[in-house]
Amino acid sequence: MRASSCSGRSCLIVLEEKTHVAAWTGDLQELKALIKEGQDVNKRDENNRTPLICAAVRGHTDCVQWLLQSNANVDVQDRWGYTALHYASVGHYSIAQALITHHASLDLKDNINGKTALELASEYGRHSIVKLLRTAETASAARKGRNKLYDLKEGMFK
Repeated sequence: MRASSCSGRSCLIVLEEKTHVAAWTGDLQELKALIKEGQDVNKRDENNRTPLICAAVRGHTDCVQWLLQSNANVDVQDRWGYTALHYASVGHYSIAQALITHHASLDLKDNINGKTALELASEYGRHSIVKLLRTAETASAARKGRNKLYDLKEGMFK
C-alpha cells in the first residue's frame, strides 16, 4: 500500500507502511485495526517517521490522540530531526496541545536549522501556538525548579 502527496510534477512523500498510510490519510478505524492486529505503534519508516509524525504532519487530531493513548513515543525525531511537535507547531494547535499534554520535549532541535518547535511556530507566525509553547516552557521550568528545590531539601535532611 502506498500513499503520496503530489502536486504538479513533484511528489512530497511516499509511504509504504500500512500504519503510516492510515495515519497520513486520517483513517482512524484502519489505524486501530492495524495496531490491534499487532502492528507496532512506533514503527519507523525509511525516513524514521512514525505513524504519530504522519498524523501530526497532516493535522489528524483524532489519530494523534489515539496514538498517544496507545503509547506512541512522542519524541521520535525523523531523518531531519523533526518531531511530531515540530510539525504541529507550524499550524495544528490542538495537536501541539495534545503532544504537550503527553510530555513532548520542548527543547529538541531539528537537524536542518537547529530549531525548536517554538522557533518554528514563531517563524511561521503561529502566534497562538507560540503562546501555548511558551506557557508549556514556563510550566516545565517551574516543575524542574520545584524538583531541584525538593532535592536540595531532601539532601539537607540526610
